[in-house]
Amino acid sequence: MILITVPHAGSDSGRDEGARIFINHLERSLEAANLEYETLLGITSREVIDLNRAEAYGTEYYSNFISELPRTDVHIDLHSFFPSQETTEHGYSLSDWGAGDIVLFDIPNVTDQSLLERFVDVFTEREVSYLLQPALFENFLTNVASALFDTPSVLIEINEEAGRDFDSVADAVVEALAGYSVESVAFEPVA
Repeated sequence: MILITVPHAGSDSGRDEGARIFINHLERSLEAANLEYETLLGITSREVIDLNRAEAYGTEYYSNFISELPRTDVHIDLHSFFPSQETTEHGYSLSDWGAGDIVLFDIPNVTDQSLLERFVDVFTEREVSYLLQPALFENFLTNVASALFDTPSVLIEINEEAGRDFDSVADAVVEALAGYSVESVAFEPVA
């Protein structure tokens, strides 16, 4: 089973609007490929609590996440950004990220390298523009999935300006997952 978390789907200024839109494309592509998945949308305002930080420990969202991990083959932590001249609170350049349709975080000793390589191979083959972002350990959900549950996990940032290409990006993500997942089946792109 593929577990997708969208922790910043709540309704406030910190909402990952592109991730909310992209998840619909991704779910359609997963269904077309007959891949089992579960999506956990965060509804708590990011201004109240950031569900992708350690402060989320003990929340209902975290409890639901933990309860799904034992049956999860692959975890995707889905976020989005709008390119600008700003940097994130952890110093990542949104301008640099804007060069790609998708950003894949590479967290030392957390991100599953074979899963990351699978994404890179598929994105390269399908000509999906991507960036690899060396990252630190601030993203709680990928850390928990990987370190505590030994579940392959990767954090993805979707470029909100890539909206017109969301179907092709979603198909590429699903192809990478289908090729990696223990329960993979023949991949057929969404028409």
